[in-house]
Amino acid sequence: MEVLITSSVGMGVLIAIRLCLALFFLTAGIGKLANQRDFLQGTVNYDILPLNASRVLGRLLPWIELAVGLDLLLGIALPIAGLLAATLITAFIAAVVINLKRGRQIQCSGYGIGVAPTISWGTVARNATLMVMALAVAGLGLLTQQDGWLAPWSTYRSLLSSISLTILVAS
Repeated sequence: MEVLITSSVGMGVLIAIRLCLALFFLTAGIGKLANQRDFLQGTVNYDILPLNASRVLGRLLPWIELAVGLDLLLGIALPIAGLLAATLITAFIAAVVINLKRGRQIQCSGYGIGVAPTISWGTVARNATLMVMALAVAGLGLLTQQDGWLAPWSTYRSLLSSISLTILVAS
């Protein structure tokens, strides 16, 4: 038996969560690209990855965030977009927790802004909330069956289109 979300309330909640997450990822990706030097330094400041890996991450992450944000905004491959979003947010949480446990006071740099708030347990709480939202999108995306804008498109075709578009924009 297949359970589907067909109520307008359920669909409204899914849309609201998707749009919040899309705004988060699109804003973060654009901010990082607009202030790439500051963001690259921010990834190095977390002191988790080797220097070269931090730099590679700093160059790729904004494009990944833009792809995830667009997928969420357009409703493309929602289960995959939700899982990718949750995975990214989990990595962000881990990076912040590691540095808090080390007793370090560093800037968040999540939006690529040079003058960003210092990481705190509030940062972890915010990101945990976003992670729950992303997991909800992944789960609800599997339970949604609607035509038009809300419909999850063919997963593989949509994901490949999104990746191709991101690569095209990046080059």
